Amino acid sequence: MTPLTISATALVLGLIVASFAVMGAPMFAIPLLLLLGAGATALYLSRGRSRTEASRHMAERRREAGLERAEPSEESRRTLTESAPPASGR
Repeated sequence: MTPLTISATALVLGLIVASFAVMGAPMFAIPLLLLLGAGATALYLSRGRSRTEASRHMAERRREAGLERAEPSEESRRTLTESAPPASGR
């Protein structure tokens, strides 16, 4: 968990506990919880957008790499074939 997540969780739990300990606390706790929820939602959506952009970029790079596919040399194929363990008949 990130420090921000731990801090937000501690704040929320503290507000919930305080609302049971002090009679006027819900008057302050509920708006704060709403603000925290809105902030967390905004952070989540912004991270999702950047992840979408990153995955789009990676897909583009994979397509580019597929066009420049390298084939192993004859010597490499021979070496790999000779060093491969025999297939078991199981």
